[in-house]
Amino acid sequence: MRCSVVLLLLACACSQVQVEQSSGGVSTRAGGGNKGVGINLSPVNYYATQMPFANLFRNRDRWLSTDGDTWNTERASDIPTDDDGYPLEIPYKGQMLRASAFMPIHADSFTLTWQGDGSVTVSGTGVEVTSQSAGLVKFTAGPTMTEPVFVRIERSSAKDHVRDIQIIGERKYADGFAAALRSFGVLRFMDWGGINDSPVKHWADRVTEQEAQGTDRGVAIETMLDISKAAHADMWFNVPHQADDDFIERAAKLNGTGLDKGLKVYVEYSNENWNGMFSQVMWERERAFDAGLDRIGAFSRGEDDVDDDAADYWAGLKYSVRRAAAVHTIFRKELGQGRVVAVLAGQSANSALNDELLQFYEDKKINPLGGAPDALAVAPYFGKVYGEDDDADAISVERILNDTDASIAESVGKDTRQNREVADQHDVRLIAYEAGQHVLAVSGLEDDDALIERMIKANRSPRMGELYRKAHRVWQENGGELVVYYSSCQAPTKHGAWGALEYQDQPLTDAPKWAALQSIALR
Repeated sequence: MRCSVVLLLLACACSQVQVEQSSGGVSTRAGGGNKGVGINLSPVNYYATQMPFANLFRNRDRWLSTDGDTWNTERASDIPTDDDGYPLEIPYKGQMLRASAFMPIHADSFTLTWQGDGSVTVSGTGVEVTSQSAGLVKFTAGPTMTEPVFVRIERSSAKDHVRDIQIIGERKYADGFAAALRSFGVLRFMDWGGINDSPVKHWADRVTEQEAQGTDRGVAIETMLDISKAAHADMWFNVPHQADDDFIERAAKLNGTGLDKGLKVYVEYSNENWNGMFSQVMWERERAFDAGLDRIGAFSRGEDDVDDDAADYWAGLKYSVRRAAAVHTIFRKELGQGRVVAVLAGQSANSALNDELLQFYEDKKINPLGGAPDALAVAPYFGKVYGEDDDADAISVERILNDTDASIAESVGKDTRQNREVADQHDVRLIAYEAGQHVLAVSGLEDDDALIERMIKANRSPRMGELYRKAHRVWQENGGELVVYYSSCQAPTKHGAWGALEYQDQPLTDAPKWAALQSIALR
């Protein structure tokens, strides 16, 4: 039943009223946020510091089997489940099922309830059970950023199995999530869709609203639509790379009926199909050969002597463009031309590549469907990546901020000008699917704890907020249109400080990147 899992967000955001600035969020104009500024929603998982659901158990990962001593006895896949993923019974002697549920980022009191005949327990660092009875456990937990609350099914009757587990905190977490989105006019759900390396192929593979939302299959499409509709924000929908035509058609129909008529759908096939760190790239190369695209037309620019690796690369890109055109065609058919923004994504620092991709789209041998995309999307990140040639001890907070400032002229200014020229040549919009700081340590420097602390400190500096405002101005001055920043809320790690907020309801005074984005959106 949808009402049991719908977000508190809906009641909070549908009013679309103007409110004052507060910790963790800013208001919007009546009718929705700034259509020129968007935000990527951070991944949903049990260790996330973003809490979008009224029922915190929806953040959970998949069930694992355990005997109490062994972390994973790897028997969970053999246990039959209902349509919502709950085990119908625990058939193995001495076995329990455990799920990592959520990270208690604030000290709070929680109530866990379930339906059915069985025994459900909670554990974790700082978890203290205050009372329990049939179908109910009350406990306190948090704050912690190191260990989630674990939920275990220790017994479940085959005749009346444990199901519909809910964890509700006294704090209104979903309210804070709603407030944080109100200034943005576009919400990109790439991470919510589990798009990178996605295993989803068929409509039956998709996640339903009642299932775990923190697995590699992503979040239910219905939930994405609920959020976009509630925030009155255009939806940016990424299609999994292996999705068949039936999946795409059903997703398009769902987008068409799930959003208000005044809202648009930005449609993108997969994510960064040029980026070899993701499995979709190799998958596309393999399909390209099956489709005969390895030798169709010229490679890069009519060169006949391209080596095998380059041939593979270009073949994969041709297939990704062909598939993108198919996705765009299906969505336009289902929703109408005016409601769809067909996105073809390229690489910000490689305008020549982007020109090639647009040429592929226009080539009838590569794209027999014809048509044209509406927008070229790039990611004008700024900031330096520090590696083996850098002395970690010499990288101060001030240097990080100076290097970040210096990078804007080229990474945002020059690259945007070049991409604007390409976009104009093909008569498409120039937009940004991601943007923001890109300060990273690699080649072993990511294991230097002191350096990582300085990088995090730089991200917390008020000056970093000023650099966001500067980069946005430079983007606009050089021809950029919509920019969708990356990303809403994540705790910083050695792998980057991607979140504009570090945790939900973080005070604006402690979140300079978030404060900058709000000022940009409300300008």
